[in-house]
Amino acid sequence: MGEIINLQIGGCGNSVGSTFWETIASEHGLEVSGTYMGQHDIQLERIGVFYRELRSRRYIPRAVLVDLEPSALDLVHSSRIGRTFPPGNYVFGNHLGGNWGSDNWARGFLENGPTIDPDILNVVRREAERTDTLQGFHLIHGSGGSAGGGLGCHLLLRLAEEYPNRTVSTSTVFHELWTASPEPFEPYGAVLSMQQLTEGSNTTVCMGNGSLDTIANRLANVYSKPPYYTVDQFNLHLAQALAGVTTSLRFPSLVNSDLTQMERNMIPFPRLHFLTPSLVFDLHPRETNQLSFLDTFLRKTSRTILANFNRRRWNIMQRVDSRGIGLKRKWHGFTYKFMEAESSVENLVTQYQEHQKLLELARITRPTIFPF
Repeated sequence: MGEIINLQIGGCGNSVGSTFWETIASEHGLEVSGTYMGQHDIQLERIGVFYRELRSRRYIPRAVLVDLEPSALDLVHSSRIGRTFPPGNYVFGNHLGGNWGSDNWARGFLENGPTIDPDILNVVRREAERTDTLQGFHLIHGSGGSAGGGLGCHLLLRLAEEYPNRTVSTSTVFHELWTASPEPFEPYGAVLSMQQLTEGSNTTVCMGNGSLDTIANRLANVYSKPPYYTVDQFNLHLAQALAGVTTSLRFPSLVNSDLTQMERNMIPFPRLHFLTPSLVFDLHPRETNQLSFLDTFLRKTSRTILANFNRRRWNIMQRVDSRGIGLKRKWHGFTYKFMEAESSVENLVTQYQEHQKLLELARITRPTIFPF
């Protein structure tokens, strides 16, 4: 059993990450204070992957919370789950957000990121020294902003330099709505993030805001009268998907029991490591007295289907690319980098389309050629 250090970066990463820790804490039978109150031994069997046990029998997350300014981390610290995180694992800079100068990808990647990364890496090293066998790292972040996109990709490269033999997995939120983005340069940053994720990440779980918006509206129509949904419910869907992705890492499993095995099973080609999650909702539950103990326990955990070679995913990439191209002429002094990223995304989409056609042809002729 190896440990995984979680880094949640930027406003999006910390908002989703906090809900993610609340979700898996309930699955492992932990209170917000980190005290175990569960009833099943299976909840503690592999809890050390994401949690560190203190002498006081409390469990605290192996998490590092990062942002370029303190407002998002203040919200996390004041929340219910905030007291679980070690105070020394909050790392933030003094770069105030809310304007063009601080909210673009390049500033986070080239200017603000290098000034804060020594403090972040010191905390990461401290957490790594507290592990027995470090599996790797899991990053939760957005793709377009200065912190989630720029700083997140900068840390991705730094982690690859510091820990070249460890797996780096990311859960990335893409703003792929056709409507206007709240941040003017978010689509441009998403294109640049795609290039860094292609080269620096071992596994990337893609989550599109457009798809999440559709799912949230449908669930609101089913469960709410009148239909509506909040940002907290939006983050909950994301957190449930991430909790489902990590279920096989946190509980005993024969398949995808660690990051390396997941990478080997899900990624047939190194560049094509972008996975699509799908939540499993139980709309017609059976009576609990008809279920075995294991079935009853598993019904309380998040369930997610992961897929590769998915037409929906390269549709997300095409949308991200087309939204970013319109901003190319508005950015001066960084055009060469953007053109390189644009070409990388286009090549990635082409590769996915080619392998998708081969996969469809193989299924028609010999379905067993490609078991993935």
